[in-house]
Amino acid sequence: VPALVKAKAAGVIVGMFSSDVPPEYADTARDFFVGVNDLMAGEAAGQAFLNEFPNGAKIVEIGGQSGHDAQIKRHDGFNNQIAGSSLEVIDYKACQQWDTNQAMMIMEDMIVKHGDEIEGVFCHWDGGATGILNALDTAGMTGVFMVGVDGNKAGFDQVRSGKQSVTIMQNFENMAKITMDTARKLIDGENIEKVVNFV
Repeated sequence: VPALVKAKAAGVIVGMFSSDVPPEYADTARDFFVGVNDLMAGEAAGQAFLNEFPNGAKIVEIGGQSGHDAQIKRHDGFNNQIAGSSLEVIDYKACQQWDTNQAMMIMEDMIVKHGDEIEGVFCHWDGGATGILNALDTAGMTGVFMVGVDGNKAGFDQVRSGKQSVTIMQNFENMAKITMDTARKLIDGENIEKVVNFV
């Protein structure tokens, strides 16, 4: 954030893509943000669990990089969506980075702690889901309902194989195009929307 604030103050156009700065820096650290609504991604993940387990289940949540905009919003959206339901989040931990190996190690710890109690896993990103699936496979745990976010190649492949139950797709190609169009408009002196969220 400090680097972005300095760049913007120096007259450099700063556009954020996919993940935004914290709200308190929206005016000083960037000119615009283009991305999906990560609260909605968390809500969609929560709804997938509500659809799969109408009578409740015990699930764990493995978050993305702790303190990251997407991690916070996906966590909040998910937990708001399942609030008041019979779903029980029995464990939650965020990673230090969006790192597959960290997700795998967290899942290994959760398996040691909770074992067969775990009926579902919500992972904030499909790359992390890859590590979680490895941990489940090593532990011989099958039939665990797995939801990830991003809709990248790994997520699609894991859903096709039946290892991952759901991926919440975010269209990064559209984000990239809209980011470049928005930057061009700003360079040309046109009025822009400072926040472009889309589904």
